[in-house]
Amino acid sequence: MNLYDFDGTLYRGDASVDFWRFALRRHPQLVRFLPGQGWAVAMLMLGLIDRGRAKAGFFRFLNGLPLPEQAVADFWQSRSVKRRAAWYQPSRKDCVITASPDFLIRACPWLEGLPLIATRMDPRTGELLGANCRGAEKVRRFRETFPKATIDGFWSDSLSDTPLAHYAQTAWWVRRGRCVPWPQELPFSHRLRAHFCSSQFLRFILCGGFNVLTGVGFAWGFSFLLQANAAFVAGYLLSLFFSYLLNASVTFHARPTLPAFLRYAIAYLPNFLIQNLTVALIYNLLAWPKLLAYLLSALLGIPLTFLALKCFAFRA
Repeated sequence: MNLYDFDGTLYRGDASVDFWRFALRRHPQLVRFLPGQGWAVAMLMLGLIDRGRAKAGFFRFLNGLPLPEQAVADFWQSRSVKRRAAWYQPSRKDCVITASPDFLIRACPWLEGLPLIATRMDPRTGELLGANCRGAEKVRRFRETFPKATIDGFWSDSLSDTPLAHYAQTAWWVRRGRCVPWPQELPFSHRLRAHFCSSQFLRFILCGGFNVLTGVGFAWGFSFLLQANAAFVAGYLLSLFFSYLLNASVTFHARPTLPAFLRYAIAYLPNFLIQNLTVALIYNLLAWPKLLAYLLSALLGIPLTFLALKCFAFRA
C-alpha cells in the first residue's frame, strides 16, 4: 500500500484554509467568527491549547453555514481549488492520510474510491469527534484501520509525519514540488525553526518585552544618579531577578530554584557583554541618545539569550 499526505503533498496548498476563504466569500456574515478563530490561533501559538482544540476553534465558522455539505461540494467544483500535484499518479493501492477534516477531503473528486484516514469532525459544528490525525496519531489510526497492512511507500511535505515515515519501507519528503528521500535527521533550517518558530519562543518574546521595559526603565532611573554606563549595569542587574522569575514561570514552566537562578545568571553573561559593547559603541562612540542605546542593546541579545537559557539554564 502507498500512503499519501494531502495538504502540501497531493494538494498544492491547504484545503482547510482554501475552503474557509471560499465560504467567507460566499457568506460574508461568517466574518463574525473571526475573533474566535483569531483567539484560537493565538492560544495555539502561545502553547496554551493543542492543535486539536485550535482546529475546532477555527472550524467554528461551520455553525454559520446553512448547508455545510453543499458548501463543500461547491468548493471542490470552484476555481478556489488548487491543482493536484503533477508528480502524483493515482493507483488502486493508494491511501490518503491527513490531519484535515474527513468531511472536507472525502468530497475531493480526484480521491474518489481511495481509502481515507482523516481527522473526524462534525461538519455542522466543527467539533472534533476524536484526536487530531497528526504525527504519532497517524500511525495509530493507520494500524487501527489496516492492522495487517504494510506501507510500501509514504509521501508527505511535513516532517511532523516522521513517525509514519519510519513505519514505511520507503518514505519521500515532498519539497517544492519534488520528492526527495526522507531526511535521516532534522535539517538545520528546521532545527532553527523548531527553536524560533515555537510557542516557547513567542512566550519568551512577550516576557522579553516586559524585561526590556523594566531594564530600560531601571537604567533610565539610575542614569540620573550614575554615569550612563554604570546606570545601565545597575538597571540590568536589577531587572535580571525579575526576568528570571517571569521566564521560569511563563516561558519554561520551571520551578524557581537557586541553582537554576545561578545558571540563568551565567547564561546571561554573553548577552551582558554584547549589550555593554553595544551601549559603548552607540552611546560613547557614536554619541546617540542613551535611551536609544539601551533599547538597541536589549533587542540585540534576544536570540542569543533564548538559546542560552533553553540549552543551559532551563535544560531538562
